[in-house]
Amino acid sequence: MNDPRRQVRDNFITKSSSLARLLGGVIDHEGGVVTVDCGLPTDTFTVIVPRRADSGTAEIIARKVGGFTSSPTPFALWSWDVDDAARRVLAACGLRHTETHVAMVADLTKPAGDEPSVAGLSIRDVATAADVLTYGAIMADLFGDHPEGRRVRGVFERLSRLPPESYAGLRMVVASVADEPVGIGCLFLGQGTAGIYDIVTREPLRRRGIGGAVFAHLLTLARESGSVTGVLQASPDGQGIYARAGFVTVGEVHTYEPA
Repeated sequence: MNDPRRQVRDNFITKSSSLARLLGGVIDHEGGVVTVDCGLPTDTFTVIVPRRADSGTAEIIARKVGGFTSSPTPFALWSWDVDDAARRVLAACGLRHTETHVAMVADLTKPAGDEPSVAGLSIRDVATAADVLTYGAIMADLFGDHPEGRRVRGVFERLSRLPPESYAGLRMVVASVADEPVGIGCLFLGQGTAGIYDIVTREPLRRRGIGGAVFAHLLTLARESGSVTGVLQASPDGQGIYARAGFVTVGEVHTYEPA
């Protein structure tokens, strides 16, 4: 029987690794710790993911963290462990907890509801370099004036030089109103799982149903792909909309960064 927390984690690892390969980065698997270095200075796309944070992986985690902090290279560590032992290991590595998300899964073989309608909204696949840059700009806006916004733009500038057909398993979409891009989202197809990521609406147009429409669209694409399980990582604020679509909570995902 599949462990649903593992399904969420493994889709995230595979997605992060696929993007890193596109960018010419490096992926390392050692002793249950996956390190994804996308080759660009960004803690959104350069990550450490321990399959377990405990005494058995503590030395490896410390070494991977040290490799990035000595560079210095921005990175984040994503942990699906929430016990005291994991917290002690990560604190000893000089990491501080920054965010908590909710890991959720859904059975995609169950019937779907109708996609919500938002007046004037159209959703299209990212198909051109300009689309990739638009996607990156909307994601970068999340970070405001923080340097990570500029770094995220740099990632998508690099991706825009590649043909869209090279994005194996990754399907990005842009939502527009009157030809003005207002939101984004993406689907990543793993082994039997479809991961939904990056549901973002531009600030002035939030709370108008745009994010929900993008999510429902991606969920339709996930079902059409033949995937049997949908996975995602939700902020506590967004948990309700996913639950109404049949997603259930299976755990928490914790993000850590250098203290």
